[in-house]
Amino acid sequence: MKKIISLTALVLATMNLSAATYYCDPASTNKRGGDSWEKALSPEIIRQTLAKMSDGDTIFIKGGTVFMASSGSRWDIIRTMTFIGGFDPAATGKVTAMPTYPSATPTIFSGDLDKNGKASKGDAVALFRVDYSGDDAKVCTIQGIDMAYTYNDVQGASDDIDSYLEECSAIRLICGTTYIKNCHIYEHVTPNNKGSQCVTNVGAKLHMMDCEVHDGIALSRGGLLRTRNYFIGGDKENYQLPSTVLERCCFYNGSALGLNADDPSMSLDARIAAKDPALANGTYGGGLQISSGALYMINSSVLSNKNYSNGGGISGNVAGFFIISSTIGNNEGIRDDHDQASSPKNCCYGSSLRMEADGIIKIANSYVTDAKDNTKKQYAPI
Repeated sequence: MKKIISLTALVLATMNLSAATYYCDPASTNKRGGDSWEKALSPEIIRQTLAKMSDGDTIFIKGGTVFMASSGSRWDIIRTMTFIGGFDPAATGKVTAMPTYPSATPTIFSGDLDKNGKASKGDAVALFRVDYSGDDAKVCTIQGIDMAYTYNDVQGASDDIDSYLEECSAIRLICGTTYIKNCHIYEHVTPNNKGSQCVTNVGAKLHMMDCEVHDGIALSRGGLLRTRNYFIGGDKENYQLPSTVLERCCFYNGSALGLNADDPSMSLDARIAAKDPALANGTYGGGLQISSGALYMINSSVLSNKNYSNGGGISGNVAGFFIISSTIGNNEGIRDDHDQASSPKNCCYGSSLRMEADGIIKIANSYVTDAKDNTKKQYAPI
């Protein structure tokens, strides 16, 4: 259902007196101005000056595609800021009303540097990084901005304290609060890393509303979303927990099974038939891996995600899952199909939902279903 968002409610009410508004047009080459659509700045100028902007600033972005300038470029956000996309490319003057979502003219941030319409080697490794380390009072709002096609094939060390802050995702959040609204996040691939290439939450308060996230691929631990602690000062005993709220969101077609090393284009069915040994790396959360903090799902769905074992839909070892009026179904751990002689030590429990250790699961008015025969442990819904 389309929603008309009040400008006063979402923007003017949250702007302080010293905050500025900048206009951005994917088709613009302007390096100066930015105070109206006629003087809209180019996306690259905005990206280069984000660190110089002030808390409370707002960026309005016309519909169109914003390509990253290089594989390593991204929008680094360190201020309290609001980014709103989906404005009509023909708009003039200044903003007097917000777009209706989904926008007829979406704003798309793309890492597709070779413009082949898919995530592939050489594409940008990230689009956004919201880094509020050390200042948990800061807030970022990203609304009406689609995010597509990043590819990160650098071998990461996702569980190494010294490196986890530097890892890349399409959007990576570190501390503070981030609201992601009316966004479509899709086709992000990291064949060698443990953790989502779509959305990663490191010690932040994340609230996603009216979003779709799909077709992400990771080596393991969340094809679409991963959460983890923020270690203060690199101290593993001193950390900040994330929290994640999903409201009217859909996460689907995620995979924590990586890619075939010799032929990245090989289909999953072909990899199973060939008994690709790399499949066994795909543990924990084909869709979502909630490694820390709590997950709150309201009117949302997690559908048709796959991994090797341990929660094809959602996996966690956390404070709790709180699931209300939601659907988690048709998720699958493929370990039995793979039927490999040397299996990992972990079991395959929970085709759709898996909780480890002493976590709490509270479910109300929801469906949690399986993908296959639920008489087998690996296919049991929970």
